[in-house]
Amino acid sequence: IVDKNKVWTRSILIAGDEITKAIANALQIDFTEAESLKKKEGIIIIEESDKSFSSKSEEISSAVTPVLIDILADVSKTIGYYKSQFGETKVFNEILITGGSSKLKNIEKFFKNNLELNVRHLGILEKLKPNVLCNIDEALDERFGIALGLALRQLTKAFLNINLLPKEIINSTILYRKLWF
Repeated sequence: IVDKNKVWTRSILIAGDEITKAIANALQIDFTEAESLKKKEGIIIIEESDKSFSSKSEEISSAVTPVLIDILADVSKTIGYYKSQFGETKVFNEILITGGSSKLKNIEKFFKNNLELNVRHLGILEKLKPNVLCNIDEALDERFGIALGLALRQLTKAFLNINLLPKEIINSTILYRKLWF
């Protein structure tokens, strides 16, 4: 979450592999085949016209939706926690999504409909202009976000103070340490 000068992060441990596993289980195919199918035909059915996207559209969407609901729940918890810590009146403008699974058809609509926030795909390398002439593969662009973020952390002084414990537990821990003295 970016709020003026503050940057607050939280890892969500559900990602593309879980989506691929869900497709593999639903269609009873191996992981490699499910990954290929996800990249080629991955879709979340939002409108009736989406059903004709591919022959397996409904099956893929049915398999993927529960995983996306879990991601949605984690995002909602994150937003709720942030508001409880830094002010209930905080207004969020948009959510940026990135990574290989952000290319699933209708994923932006899915999150927009369920979170009632604008959702935008973020191409990590859009703003970078390398000094050397190189072709950056689109697949690399989607996987480059974490590496780039970690590298940028080292370029400038960055103070990270993240504590996901509720204030009550933090305060009781501080009080317990003082009682010992």
